[in-house]
Amino acid sequence: MLVEKQKQLGNETVLKLKQDVRTRWNSTFLMLERLIKLKEPLTIVMMTLKGAPTNLSSEEWNIIEDMIPLLRPFDKLTVELSAEHYPMISMVIPLIRGLQSSLASKNPNTQLGIFIKNRLMENTTKRFDSLEEQT
Repeated sequence: MLVEKQKQLGNETVLKLKQDVRTRWNSTFLMLERLIKLKEPLTIVMMTLKGAPTNLSSEEWNIIEDMIPLLRPFDKLTVELSAEHYPMISMVIPLIRGLQSSLASKNPNTQLGIFIKNRLMENTTKRFDSLEEQT
């Protein structure tokens, strides 16, 4: 039904939902990103299916929209480091600083988004600021 609805809405590329995988953190990011891309057809399909789970509320959609820009820099960093056969230690500090700068520039709209942003910033600082002192 989701494929049919996407075609009816004129989506050129038909997409499937992605599932979160506990052992791969970035699967959460990819799942949320795909949910937003499929928001309209998914909402329509969910309203028409008997016995379907309750559709997400506006607040829940807003939270998902807040999470994507917060998690995207982590995904990019993961992809970049994974592409290197032997990532250089000299890459780590500039990449972490870029990550922290990217996070600082984000402006979530929801309380949960603000909380998550602050926690991500606190944890990256706590985990990585001592690297510069050690090198």
